[in-house]
Amino acid sequence: MWDAVVLAGGGGRGMTGPERVLLEVGRRRLLDRVLDACVDAVRLVVVGPQTEVERPVHWTREDPPDSGPVAAIRAGLAEVRADRAALLAGDLPFLRPGDL
Repeated sequence: MWDAVVLAGGGGRGMTGPERVLLEVGRRRLLDRVLDACVDAVRLVVVGPQTEVERPVHWTREDPPDSGPVAAIRAGLAEVRADRAALLAGDLPFLRPGDL
């Protein structure tokens, strides 16, 4: 049993941040592709601004918002309930369940 923490936020500078995970590859958003790869996770935690996604997830934000990856990791791991967790970027279009 494991949980997944997906980092989907950022300062929105250039091509980083929330808009990146909303880009489409093969007519599917990057964030939804990553969440699909986590099909075996007991709990899906997404760190970043809430948006519509195709799977049920638990949303959280770093404090203060946009304060960087260390704060985002801390916020995400605080929501993990399982003994193991996968920590993932939200922009991995070719991630598959077997990779995890």
